[in-house]
Amino acid sequence: MLRILFFAVIMLLNLKLYSFDLTPLGNVRYRFEFWDGMNQKNFGYSGENAIGKLNDKIIFQRIIAGFRFASSTKFAFVVSLQDSRAFGSSLTSNDFKIGTKDNYYIMNPNEEFFDFNNLYVEVDSIFGYTNLTLGRQKIAYGDFRAFGPGEWGNTGRWCWDALKLQFKKGTDMLSFWIGGTKIHNPKVTSFPFFNTEYYGFGSYSSLQVLQDLKFEPFFAGKFQGSARYIKDQKISLYWAGLRILDSNVATFLIDLTGAYEFGKKNTNTVSAYAYFAKLGRWFSASLIKAFLSLRYTFASGGLNSDGSNAKFEPIYGANDKYYGWMNVVSWSNLRNPEMVLELYIGKNFWSEIKYNWFFVNDVNEKILGLSVGQSKHLGNEFDIFANYKFSKRIAFTSVFGFFQPIDCYTKDLSKPKNAYYFALQVLFQLFNNNFGAI
Repeated sequence: MLRILFFAVIMLLNLKLYSFDLTPLGNVRYRFEFWDGMNQKNFGYSGENAIGKLNDKIIFQRIIAGFRFASSTKFAFVVSLQDSRAFGSSLTSNDFKIGTKDNYYIMNPNEEFFDFNNLYVEVDSIFGYTNLTLGRQKIAYGDFRAFGPGEWGNTGRWCWDALKLQFKKGTDMLSFWIGGTKIHNPKVTSFPFFNTEYYGFGSYSSLQVLQDLKFEPFFAGKFQGSARYIKDQKISLYWAGLRILDSNVATFLIDLTGAYEFGKKNTNTVSAYAYFAKLGRWFSASLIKAFLSLRYTFASGGLNSDGSNAKFEPIYGANDKYYGWMNVVSWSNLRNPEMVLELYIGKNFWSEIKYNWFFVNDVNEKILGLSVGQSKHLGNEFDIFANYKFSKRIAFTSVFGFFQPIDCYTKDLSKPKNAYYFALQVLFQLFNNNFGAI
C-alpha cells in the first residue's frame, strides 16, 4: 500500500498538478526625523499641558517580514508581520487616543509591535479576468487621494480586513471591497476583523475612454467599527466621486478629482464636497525630465445654510505628500493653491520641490492646536523631497520642510514661530521584490 501511495505522489509531482512556490517578502526601513517648532500633535505651543516637545529628534524603525505561498492553480497565501518603533519621540500612545478619558481607542502612527501587516488568501484569474482577495491587505487606487495606504507613516494609516473583488479586462478595471480598517495600538495584536476602527466598503474603476483620457469613478461608505469608543458612535457616511485624467491636452496634463460626501454622523446631517485640480506640462533635455504643475485643492468646512455639517472628511486616502510633507493639514476644511516642480534624472533619481499656500474655510476649527484668524490664512509651506534608488534593494530618501505661520495663534494667544522639518531615510529590500516599499 505504501509503495502504491509513493508512486502516486511521484506521478502527481511529475504531472505538475501540485507545483508550489514559496517566496520570502520584507524590508527594513530607518528614518531620522528632526522637528523644530512643532510635532505631530502640536504646533508652536510649549506652555502648560503642552503635547510633546517642539524639538523632537526621532529615529523610526520599521521591519516587515513574511512570505508568499503560491500554487500553479493561481491560489496564493500571503502573511507578513510589521514591527514599527520610534526612538526619541516625546509623544506616546496616550497622545494618540481618540475618544474620552475613560473610553477610547488608539491610532498610533509611530509604533506597533509585531502586528499583522498582511494576512490574506488570493485567487487569481477566475474566469480569466477576476481576482479575489480575502483578509488583511492594503488597498490603494488612482493617485491615492481617495484610497491609499499612507505608508510614509511608520505604521501606515489604512490597513483593511476585507473581501475584495477586482475585474480587469484590457486597460479597464473595476474593483469592489467590503470589510473594515484596523486600529494601530502597540499594546494590542490586531487580528483580522477584530479591533476595527471603521466598517466600510469601497469601489474604484478605471475606464479608458480615449487614448489619453481616463475616467475613474469611485464610491465609498464608512460606519462605526468594533473598537472601544467608536462602537458607541452612529456613523453612516458616503462619498461619490470621479477622477478625470487626460495626459495630452495640447501637450498639457490635466488631472481633476471631485467628491461629494453625505450621510449622518451621530445627530448631525453631513453634506460636504471637495475637489482637486492639476495642470502640468513635461519638459525634457538629455537625461533630465521635468514636470511643472499648478495645483489647487479644496475641501469644504463649517456649516451649510440649512445648518447641516459641511466639513469634508478624508475618505480612506493617504496624506503624505499631497498637502505638504509636514502634515499640518489634510483634505478637510482646506483651500490650497500649490506650485510643484518634479525632476527626474536618469532612472533612479526623483525630486519634488513645492510651495503651498494654506487657507481654511471655517476658522472655528483648531489645527494642531492653532486658532486661525479672520483672514483664514493658516500659513505657507515649502518642501524639497528627493529619492534615489542606489540599487535594486537600497533606496535613500530625504525631505526638508519649512512652514511659515501667517494668521494663526497658539493656546496662549501668542503667534507661533516658523517650523522646520528634516528627514533622512534608508530602505533595504531584504529580497528581490518591491514588497511594502516607499
